[in-house]
Amino acid sequence: MKRILYLSTFKFGDIGAFSGTNRRIFDALKELKEYQIEYYQARPNPLIRFFIRLIGWLSRKLLHKDFQTGLEERYYPSICRRTMRYLKRHDFDAILCWQVAFGFVFAKFSGIKVFLSDASYHQEVDYLRWKVTKRQFKLNNECQKLLFCHATHILMSNHFFDQDIRDYYVSKTPLTHFRFFPSFTDCERQALETRFAFCLVIVCTNYYDKGVPIAIQVVNILRKRGYDVGLYIAGVDNVENVEDNSVIFLGRVNYQNDLPKLYRSANLLILPTLFDCSPLVIPEALSFGVPAVAYATGGVPDYIVDGVTGRLVCEGSGPDAFADIIGALIDDKPLYLELRKNAKEWQEKYASKKAFLDIFRNTVFRR
Repeated sequence: MKRILYLSTFKFGDIGAFSGTNRRIFDALKELKEYQIEYYQARPNPLIRFFIRLIGWLSRKLLHKDFQTGLEERYYPSICRRTMRYLKRHDFDAILCWQVAFGFVFAKFSGIKVFLSDASYHQEVDYLRWKVTKRQFKLNNECQKLLFCHATHILMSNHFFDQDIRDYYVSKTPLTHFRFFPSFTDCERQALETRFAFCLVIVCTNYYDKGVPIAIQVVNILRKRGYDVGLYIAGVDNVENVEDNSVIFLGRVNYQNDLPKLYRSANLLILPTLFDCSPLVIPEALSFGVPAVAYATGGVPDYIVDGVTGRLVCEGSGPDAFADIIGALIDDKPLYLELRKNAKEWQEKYASKKAFLDIFRNTVFRR
């Protein structure tokens, strides 16, 4: 039986780590009975970690709360040394990781090396508008280059960064694509009670970057046009003190219990995200037969097939463009019902746990 070690700096009991990405993939891989899947939580030397965190805390306290020291990345060598010592004491056929911290491990391990990614760091920094120091960029970029160049298999969750990976990091290692999948399905959970004829939902953790203000404007436009539309917002608070009876803020909700109820109540997922690598909320909504409308940015087109599972809006378009598309779907009920049917079928075929495991089987240990 092949032994695979999943590397992570997070404890896998934490479902919130990386928005649950690490845990979701690990739990899925555990279902592969033909392989023995284990995980190793790699942590730096406690003294190194303490002093780096202390320096970072003092810097932010004395200078600015958002001050970037670039010191956290100094954990990486310590993490990799400890990981290599663990690998020397245990026999594994393959290692798998998601985080750039393990770049030096990939450079030294001689077995199969699988790198899961949703972006190339080189392009991601500008695309997501991160504020990083030159030191942070150099070290993270070097580590991701090691991962891309030494990986025997690269599994990408979208096509958006493919060209940058080819041009900037590695040209020959094959890229295999998969899509993120929900960790729950429509199991006849009770839906939330809604007083609106057509219910829009947006699920996010970033108020502005995910386009919550745009979604609110879309609802106002639709209501002025005579549509009985309401918007439920999960994941963020009402930071702008919006006073509108057609806009309901749910705040942070329970992922396993409350979120499925919200999807069951929804007619449409609206996601005016300004930039996104691989939005998990889209396959989550599709699994409940809920079509999605979003900007055609980043990895979004990998999850919304325009006219099949939802509609894509050109980047830079205003709220009226969203309102026009949604209004047309409300007016054309047969088309809307077709999108609902397609959403469920497409998700099961391309963005499900089964689809991911089939890709993993046929890629990593293909016979």
